[in-house]
Amino acid sequence: MKKLGIIGGMGPLATARLFEMIVEMTKSDSDAGHIRTLIDCNPGIPDRTRAILDGGESPVSEIVKTAEGLIDSGAEVLLLACNTSHYYFEEIETALQKCAVNPTDKNDGIGEKTQSVEEMGGTEKNMDREEELKGTEKNSNGEEATIGGVKLINLIEETGNVLREKGLTRVGVLATRGAVEGKVFEKYLEPMGISVMVPDHNGQGTVNSVIYDAVKAGRKLSEELADNYCETCRDLVARGAQALILGCTEIPLAMDEAGLWEKLDDIVFVDTIRVLAQAGIREARGKV
Repeated sequence: MKKLGIIGGMGPLATARLFEMIVEMTKSDSDAGHIRTLIDCNPGIPDRTRAILDGGESPVSEIVKTAEGLIDSGAEVLLLACNTSHYYFEEIETALQKCAVNPTDKNDGIGEKTQSVEEMGGTEKNMDREEELKGTEKNSNGEEATIGGVKLINLIEETGNVLREKGLTRVGVLATRGAVEGKVFEKYLEPMGISVMVPDHNGQGTVNSVIYDAVKAGRKLSEELADNYCETCRDLVARGAQALILGCTEIPLAMDEAGLWEKLDDIVFVDTIRVLAQAGIREARGKV
């Protein structure tokens, strides 16, 4: 059984819920049958939306440091517990690959192209290591490749696979402004034949308030905010969405706290925390 590593802290409650789901969804009749899971809940990772929209500090370096610590501790499958951070997914992969090829370069020049064998001096050791690490995007079977034997799961692609299994081709996305305006979901879902809809201006403001003013701020949803959120969900469905992606790991927590699942039980939701937990279990155990 492979060890899981959770790159957490984005935010802390969502990290805790992800681990709880992994435990709840793992089929085992004893403690020993559960998955060894390493968690780094790092709230010091810079805000992803601020970085994407306002030129704030990039979260990549801190995410990579967190991932490296988990790998050094034995993690073999990494879970990036934040949808918006997938805006930087390829940059994170590239940085991790560079560090795996040449550990002395950890976090040096993050975001730059991975060094070639010639750039690294062409040593036999590095040539062997680079050969092992080729193809971080897809291998010859079209499957997601690993970084030095460690798999970094792409949550958005996993969500797309769930949508395709359900036969869904038109979905609404409830996510941060960074993910919406950065078109994170379009990037991965549209090539899979899934069209993406987002809330209107007022609706997006409501979703942001649910994420930042309620869950991340440690506050309960007001009755007005809960009503506005329900209206935003219903508007997306009225516009043709077959299902709604809960595209921020804080949103399901808000729905739990405010009892909104019952109020919106006629709408199909895809909970990305659950998707990530299922993917982690599958990769660790070979089955869910």
